[in-house]
Amino acid sequence: RKLMQQEKWNEAVDAYNRILDQQPRHVEATKGLSEATYGGAIKAGNDALNQRRWTEAEQAFAQALKERAGDPVAKKGAIEARYGSAMQEGLEAARAQAWVKAKAAYDRAALEKPGDPEALRGSANAQQVQAQQIYADSVAEGKRALVAGNTAAAAAAFKRALDLVPGGREASEGLAAASGVKLTLDAK
Repeated sequence: RKLMQQEKWNEAVDAYNRILDQQPRHVEATKGLSEATYGGAIKAGNDALNQRRWTEAEQAFAQALKERAGDPVAKKGAIEARYGSAMQEGLEAARAQAWVKAKAAYDRAALEKPGDPEALRGSANAQQVQAQQIYADSVAEGKRALVAGNTAAAAAAFKRALDLVPGGREASEGLAAASGVKLTLDAK
């Protein structure tokens, strides 16, 4: 008990294990081992959170939840760890311009903290950039198909682009060209 009061969790776990090696059914030692394991896991989880070691934090809080199922402190820590991990993954994916992966990571973060403005902003931004890339890729594909004389493929590509950016100038002009229609767009 003294070791636990001093928050020397690992030493307390060792001491209780020594007692249980000698007396496997020792009720107080069994209870103390669980408390020391829980306390050590919470401390390890909080330390890992503070150092942004998300996986380690998540594992520690999972251990705490094994000792005390439904414990609000351990549940909150696990949520913070999963959120932090997802946000970091989203940021790294965005830096690498892996927008599908970034959006998925930010969406996972938003599941951990519903309504979180950072997670929602990250997800929306990733989706918008992804849509812009698909639009540009579809327009480029349509132009290549036009040059190759494949008007059906060109029209399909330009329509895909217009599904993403309705009224997009390049896609509208490309679709008109693929359809053999002269198009006059208002200058904006």
